[in-house]
Amino acid sequence: MKICMLKIFASLTMVTLLIVAGCNPEDQDHLKIPALVSGGTVRAVLPPENSFLDFTDITKAKLIMDLTAYDFEGGKLVQSYDIYVSYTDLSAGETYDEKLYTKVTTFPSRLEITSQNLADFFELPNGIDDLDGGDTFAFTMEVHMKDGRIFTAENTSDDIVLENNSRGTFFLNTFVGCPSALAGNYKLEIVSSNIGLGNFAQSLDATITQVSPAVYELSDGTMDFFGPDFPIGMKFLEICGSIFIQAPSVDFPTLVIFNQGAGTSYDQETGVITFDVTYNDASCCGLPGIQYTFTATPE
Repeated sequence: MKICMLKIFASLTMVTLLIVAGCNPEDQDHLKIPALVSGGTVRAVLPPENSFLDFTDITKAKLIMDLTAYDFEGGKLVQSYDIYVSYTDLSAGETYDEKLYTKVTTFPSRLEITSQNLADFFELPNGIDDLDGGDTFAFTMEVHMKDGRIFTAENTSDDIVLENNSRGTFFLNTFVGCPSALAGNYKLEIVSSNIGLGNFAQSLDATITQVSPAVYELSDGTMDFFGPDFPIGMKFLEICGSIFIQAPSVDFPTLVIFNQGAGTSYDQETGVITFDVTYNDASCCGLPGIQYTFTATPE
């Protein structure tokens, strides 16, 4: 028994010696774990009431961004948050080029941007009088670190979650609009179509849900065209009494695509919305060219 144990010990000792001999420090560089280097980002939170420019009180309208920096040292590694903005004048169909609006270097902090600030920044000929419902501002952001690195939407993954489950903000869009409250239950009724009305439900119970200020989703924008068990949502905006249907459907954005017709309207007295819809040529399944009009009456 002792002889067997000695043989086993000798074998284990030999294996150990071989492992130690094979682990030359000069050969271990590939096993080293590189030191972790902290990234950094900034989150912008907009209070709902200041997430757009209120056209009904445009002289006092302002955007508010509450900014918090995140990294391994509680935001101390972030040098600046560079905010760029472009402006699109809806009525003129003109977009003003994106340019640097400001560099924020203190965190946490609150950034307030008034309608007058933006009118002056883009040198609008008539100042804030040139701002109108439906005009949009597109913001993009860069995070500059103190060590010279720069993080943008292009080199930062959406999968990176911050310490409190928040995410960094690298772009956001806002607009000139009016307070809007269309959410609720509606009765949908088909009015007309370029195909037989029997292809649609004659009436339908539906809901409109508010996604964000002025942005809504209608639970079924197809009037039951695909059957009662297959509703397909439609997203739209209501800006100061005007309705803007968003082309991609909620559930099948690349297959069921809406075009807005001239008959689309919103009666602010009765609350009735009229949707004039034609399926876009890029839609699937024989849909392109099918036109239909329906109303949504609040219940």
